[in-house]
Amino acid sequence: MSIQGISNQELSATGRVLLLFAVTFATWLVLAIPAYWVAGLKGIEGLTWAAIVCSTPGIPVVWLVSQTPVSPTRVWFVISGMCIRSIAVALVVTLVWVTRPEMGWANFYGWLVGFYNIMLLAETYLSLPGRNNSTARP
Repeated sequence: MSIQGISNQELSATGRVLLLFAVTFATWLVLAIPAYWVAGLKGIEGLTWAAIVCSTPGIPVVWLVSQTPVSPTRVWFVISGMCIRSIAVALVVTLVWVTRPEMGWANFYGWLVGFYNIMLLAETYLSLPGRNNSTARP
C-alpha cells in the first residue's frame, strides 16, 4: 500500500506523525470553505476544534505503533488509540454541549463527525505494517 509512491515501509515514526499532520491540515483546508459557507466564522472555529480534538489522540498512537515491531502488541496500540480518540471526542462533545450550546451541528458536531472518520482512516493506514509491494501477493 502506498500514497503517491510513499509506502508504509519507508516512513519513520516522525515521518508518519508528519504525514498525519499533513492529512489534518489538508482536511481542514478542504472543509474550511464549506464550513465558512454554512456557518461563517463560527463554522471555522468549530472545524478547528474538531481538527484538534480528532488529531491529538492519533499523534502519540501513530508514533508508538511505529516504534513497535509487528506483533500482537501493535494491535493493542491501535485499539487503544481508537478508545482514546472515542473518549476524547465524547468528553469534548459533552463539554461543548454544556458550555457552548450555540455551536450546534452546523458549527461543530457535523465537522467533528467528518474529521473523526478521516483521522481514523489516516491513523489506521499509518499504523499498518509496511509491506514491500514487489513481494505482495494479489
